[in-house]
Parts: sequence; C-alpha cells; structure tokens
Amino acid sequence: MAGLYDGFEELGFKRIDSGYLFQSYGLWPPARRCFIVTAQQKAAITAHLRQTMRQLIPYSIAVALFVLLALMGTAWWLSSVNPVLSITIAKASGQSTTITRPIEAGGTSGTIAGEGGAWIAYKLSGHVGRDAIVNFSGVDSTGKVIGPNGVVFGPSGLTANFAVQNGNSIRCVILREETGATPGTVVFFMFLTVLVTLVPSVLALNAYAKTKLEPLIAGLPQTRQRITYRDYTQIYAANISWAFLGIMATCMTTTSAINAEKVIVATWGSKTLDNLPMSLISLTLTGPVAGYYIYLMVLKARLRRNAV
Repeated sequence: MAGLYDGFEELGFKRIDSGYLFQSYGLWPPARRCFIVTAQQKAAITAHLRQTMRQLIPYSIAVALFVLLALMGTAWWLSSVNPVLSITIAKASGQSTTITRPIEAGGTSGTIAGEGGAWIAYKLSGHVGRDAIVNFSGVDSTGKVIGPNGVVFGPSGLTANFAVQNGNSIRCVILREETGATPGTVVFFMFLTVLVTLVPSVLALNAYAKTKLEPLIAGLPQTRQRITYRDYTQIYAANISWAFLGIMATCMTTTSAINAEKVIVATWGSKTLDNLPMSLISLTLTGPVAGYYIYLMVLKARLRRNAV
C-alpha cells in the first residue's frame, strides 16, 4: 500500500531552538543516544532511514510469516499432545457424569458400570483421523448382551444409545477426543514460541539498522536532552499516515471486542469457555493498544485543526 509507512522516518526527530533533536535506534531506552542536528543533517538522516526501511520491509514480512508458521506449528502440536478420551455417561433419570481417559498410540479401553449389574465395555482403536473405531460390548440390567459393534470415531465424536430399562440404567454414552493441554500450557507455549522466534529476529533487524545508521551520526554533537513519551506520542500522531493508524485501530478494536464478548458470555452468561484465560490475556494486551491508536487518531485530527 503506497504511503502506508510514510512518516516513520520522522519519529526520531523533535524540533528545538538550535535545530533538531535526533534520538537514535535502541530497544532499551537508556541505550538510545540523542544528537543535535541541523536541517541539512536531518534531511540526510531521514533519506537514509527511508531507504533502510524499504530494505527491511521484505525481511519484516518474512519474520512475521515465520512467527505465524511457528505459532501454527505450536498450536498443532498442542492439539495432538496428550489427547484424552472424554466420556459422558447419561442415565435415563437425566443425571450425567463425565470422565477422561488418556489415548495411547494403540487407543484405549475401559468399562462403564451401570445399575442392577449392567455394564458396558468400550475399546477405541486409535486417535481421530486414523480410521479409529469404537467397539461396545456388555450386559444390560436384564442380562441381555449388548454388542460388540464397530462405530466410526470421527472428529465430532459419537453418541451410543442403549435400551433403557429403568431410571438408573445407562441411556447413552458420548465419546469425544480432546486435547490434554490445559489453557495455562497453551498460553505458556505460545508465549515461548513468540519469545524464541520474534525476539531474536527483532534484535537482528534493529542491529542491522543501527549499523547502517552509525556512519551518519558519527561525530555529531550529543546531548542529554531526550524525546519524552509525551513528545513521542505527539510526533507519532503528527507524522504517521491516517491509513496506518486506521488499520491498527480497526484491527485492535475488533480483536478486543471479540475477546470482550467471549469473556462477558463466559462470566455472566450460561456458556462456558475453555480458553477463557487466553481471551483474558488477549483482551488485556489488545484493549490498551486499541485505545492508544484511537487516541492517536483523535490527536492527529486535533493537531491538523490547530495547524490551520
């Protein structure tokens, strides 16, 4: 998109009486150096920064795709690690209980005891997606033999219905395969994936940009003056394009709204949410960012109106 990144080269500059204050690259604020530059020096530095950004955009896209693929791989691994068989036993009286059993490479098996001497044995041949089948066998409360019968165990699970003899008899058995990874485990491994893939990439790109910039700022007079967070917010709003601010505000607001809806439904509604911790963390991270970019758009409009 043409013009989407226009203005980023101006973020390190602040107008002062003697020219411009330029703050160099640095992920760690105390490590950033500040220089006093003239208008001519500023023009040379901004031209260099624009060229460096054009060079880094393809690498940044590659890093984003790499991190996305790493997250997808982590999600796939978590969905397949320690799978369990969820067994919901419903009785004719309306009561139900749920138990879980680990699924090994060769499947799993067990026996469900009912009332009056009834019992049902099940044997699962393997995981979902591997042509798994379930065989049932057993005896009901009247002594009638049940099964065995082979039922395909698909991604949506299966429900096996049985003859009802009284209120305590087993009416049906619902089987589903679920991941054994807890929400806390999912959050931890997602964070670890981002830490291992994104942080080194960002450090490498930042080091490259600093190395390219160094010849231009070598010998420039340094100063103890700093560009404060308030200054930076003003500079950001004044120079970054409407397109970039709008895209960021829309994406962050949409993500926050989706997660807020999930949290509200899980907290005050009747629907439970297995990944509530992840929704809370996402809302905590994206909510303030959405508010910040909305504020930047309001500030940009206000600065433009005052400049007229």
